[in-house]
Amino acid sequence: SDDQEAKYEAAMKAYERGDYMHANQLFENLLLYSRGRDMAEKVNLYYAKSLLGGEDYYSAGYQFESFVKWFPYSKYAEEALFQAAFCKYLEAPDYTLDQTLTKQSIDAFQEYVEKYPNSERVAEANKLMDELREKLIEKDFYNAYNYYKTMQYQAAQVSFKNFLNDYPDLSEKRESAMYYIVLAGYE
Repeated sequence: SDDQEAKYEAAMKAYERGDYMHANQLFENLLLYSRGRDMAEKVNLYYAKSLLGGEDYYSAGYQFESFVKWFPYSKYAEEALFQAAFCKYLEAPDYTLDQTLTKQSIDAFQEYVEKYPNSERVAEANKLMDELREKLIEKDFYNAYNYYKTMQYQAAQVSFKNFLNDYPDLSEKRESAMYYIVLAGYE
């Protein structure tokens, strides 16, 4: 159909009933038409939300970031900035894998907290950042332990010492790291 208003209404109905695939297709189709019109803000926002609902976190994060750039003074900009960071959080892999997305997610949540310090979602953002930091801590400990496991004892000692310097207040990992420093020195 060439009736863009009908497409918009159908997209909103599909989104509201949780049919994110159809909503996504319709909003994507409306993106070019809506540019420069009153409906552009909502079309872009709900396009990103439909991607998030459809569990396409990478694309949703990109669209939320784009929304913030295109509509920085929108009343939805705060929500979009949080959702962009949240999408990165959802994409962040297990601690045994590369942690680039984890670091990007922490940076994105930090940007949100700095930009909206009085938001009611700051506590949630801080909680999610703590989870992501735990993942980075696990990664650093795991890397140091792998040196020990592969009998590279000098590298293990250095890595565990660096781990203790980077995270001096971690009582639960501190004892294990010190134990492996001594063990690696013995070996």
